[in-house]
Amino acid sequence: VPSMGKEWIVRPIQLVGDQELVLEHGVVITAKRGEYRGKGDSVFRAQDVANLTIRGKGATVRMHKRDYIVGTVLQDLGWNRWYGQYDKAEWRMALSLRGCTNVTVSGLTLRDSGGDGIYIDGGRTQPCCRNIRLENVVCDNNYRQGISIISVDGLLAERCTFKNTWGTPPSSGVDIEPDSPEQLLKNIVFRDCDFQDNYGDGIEVLLAHRTRDSSDVSILFEDCRVTSKFGSGIRVTKVADDGPGGSIEFRNCTVEGTAAYGIKVQDKSSQAARVRFVGCRVQDVADDRRY
Repeated sequence: VPSMGKEWIVRPIQLVGDQELVLEHGVVITAKRGEYRGKGDSVFRAQDVANLTIRGKGATVRMHKRDYIVGTVLQDLGWNRWYGQYDKAEWRMALSLRGCTNVTVSGLTLRDSGGDGIYIDGGRTQPCCRNIRLENVVCDNNYRQGISIISVDGLLAERCTFKNTWGTPPSSGVDIEPDSPEQLLKNIVFRDCDFQDNYGDGIEVLLAHRTRDSSDVSILFEDCRVTSKFGSGIRVTKVADDGPGGSIEFRNCTVEGTAAYGIKVQDKSSQAARVRFVGCRVQDVADDRRY
């Protein structure tokens, strides 16, 4: 995708497998206003595909978050153009990966979505995504989460930034939250990532729908940083007596300058997955006494 000196205006795009998509530096892919009426319409959607690479150092994929929140009257050359009301929804993603295998995304900024910057889940033929790699990706000013992880076996996010999430709860930088007991949370690693100024938690792990019969979870945050003038730090919650085994570990992470709590471990059973904080630092948190 060449840089042409102006935006590429697009309707929802369905990606295919065995493909490398290269966005040149300076490219801006913009969701077409008045489109994306479907509640799950996303700029890029890949479902049940394998071997997909998206490289976009200095490139941006963006939507029109405020339009989806309130409907829209657009100002264009002094004229009011009414494109109609959008149905309220929180699933208009910038990038949606469902049931995909061997996907690499690098260098891209994903912003202003009507849902998540990135969404990772199972598809029709595969119950999870497998072997997903995110490198130097920025998720900025998205509506629901910077990134949502529902079902995955093998995810590595390195040197990524998830920031300025606001619009509808949870408004977290990352939300790891399966919808059913069968979904997988295996071999998840966030390394050297930043979670900045999200209105909810910087990092949220919520396992309410996992049971003792679910497979073990394996989640690691290493050398990550959380800060927020508006929200909170790290929350691990709903790991019940009937919850899954496995481990959730935070290693050499820093939580600093949050308005609300630094770390909250809530509704955590001693019988379920182990939660560990190793070499972590918490400083200048809970600045806003309302929390």
